[in-house]
Parts: sequence; structure tokens; C-alpha cells
Amino acid sequence: MSPLIIVGIASTTSTSATTTSTTKTTTTTSTTTSTTTSATTTTTSLAPCAPTNIGSSSTILSIISASSTRYICYAYEWTAPNTSIVTLAFQLRNDPSTWYLDDVSIYDGGTQMLINGGFESGSLSPWVVTLPSGSCLFSSPQGTVCNTFAHTGSYEYCDGCNSVADEVSQSFMATAGQVYTISFWLGTVSLGSVETALVTIM
Repeated sequence: MSPLIIVGIASTTSTSATTTSTTKTTTTTSTTTSTTTSATTTTTSLAPCAPTNIGSSSTILSIISASSTRYICYAYEWTAPNTSIVTLAFQLRNDPSTWYLDDVSIYDGGTQMLINGGFESGSLSPWVVTLPSGSCLFSSPQGTVCNTFAHTGSYEYCDGCNSVADEVSQSFMATAGQVYTISFWLGTVSLGSVETALVTIM
């Protein structure tokens, strides 16, 4: 009897695994908002009354005859022509009455350039009184500090110089091109025969 030969056929099963890789891309959009703020600077005059622009004129005020027996406010905007020490000067004459000066100020923006502008120290310093045209006549008093007719506070500058004008002045350092606000109160209690006032800055 012939031997039985069994031929086996091997069956091989191949499994292929497919891996799918998914890449997720995230796009981030950044938005930058730029805000521009525009600042407007408003300059407010510190003068007690509306100022008059006089440019670089050295003459601020000239009075040849007083018209009122009360204080009047005067205010000016003055542009310094040079960088130098300048002098604010009041030449006053009142026959036979008295001029009264108070609350004198010069502002560079918000900075006060004068000292003792209201004469509230009770003395003239650092104001200086001079006699550019000679002595006051008829025993009339040259300018000094009084406490009889102050515009504000307790003291004012009073000047009864007769027949000639005396001068009260104070100096400060000015910067070329800078605009200064000058103001003061000037008055008299009675009208005489001659009342002159010359206010200069130079």
C-alpha cells in the first residue's frame, strides 16, 4: 500500500494597517489697535481784565489827565525783544492829589516775575523810587507804601509828587520772544489840576 502523501498549502494572510495622520494648523490673527490722543493746551490769561497786545513796545500806558476817582484795571501782553534784564517803571505826577498803585503783576505763563507786587510786605523792597526829573515840589511826598486806599489787601503804593514826576520801578530777566502778561490797578481819590502817568518797560 502506497504511503499517503498530504501536501499542505500554507495560507498566509497579510494585514496592512494604514495610519492616517491629521495635522491641524491653527492660524491666530492678532489685531493691534493704535489710539492716538491729541492734547489741546489752552492758555488762560492770569490778568484781572482783558489784556491788550502791545507787541514789543516800550511804552505801556500814557495818561495826561485822569478821568476817574477810582481804581482802573490795566492789562497788556508784551513780547520781549531781547533776552536781558528789563525794568517796569511808573512815572507818576498828581497836582495836588495822589496816585494809588496796587496789585502789579507780570506773568510768564503761570510764573510771577515780580516780587511784592501788591506791596503787602508793608515796604517798598524790592521796588525802587527815583526822581528822574528832580525833587517833588511844595513839600509834596514822593512815592511810598501807604495803607489808606488799597485795591486789595492792606497796602498800596501812593504817590503825591507835585510839579514833577517821580518813578517807582522793579526789574526782572526777560527772554527774547516770550510773551508776558502785565497788569496793575491805578487810581486817584480826587482830580487835581495835573495828573500824568507814564508806564514803560525797557
